[in-house]
Amino acid sequence: MIYKNYEAQISFSEEDEIFFGRVVNIERDIIAFDGCSVQELKQSFHLAIEEYLQDCKDTGEKPENPILTSQSQQAIDYGNWSPTR
Repeated sequence: MIYKNYEAQISFSEEDEIFFGRVVNIERDIIAFDGCSVQELKQSFHLAIEEYLQDCKDTGEKPENPILTSQSQQAIDYGNWSPTR
């Protein structure tokens, strides 16, 4: 799942019956999110990125630039289309 070049790895907890994810193409900061459905997970991911960017703006810190992976580069090459979106 990719949003604004931030790439997330998604997992599912059978015990808790919830999807959860973490941005994997940044090194310093931690961005995590969850959702009970795919739609809720996507919304939570987008919101987490937007909140991260706003928090950086509010504190005067520069947001960490995502490291482009082959999947995120492919999404850019195809106009942000990704088979995982």
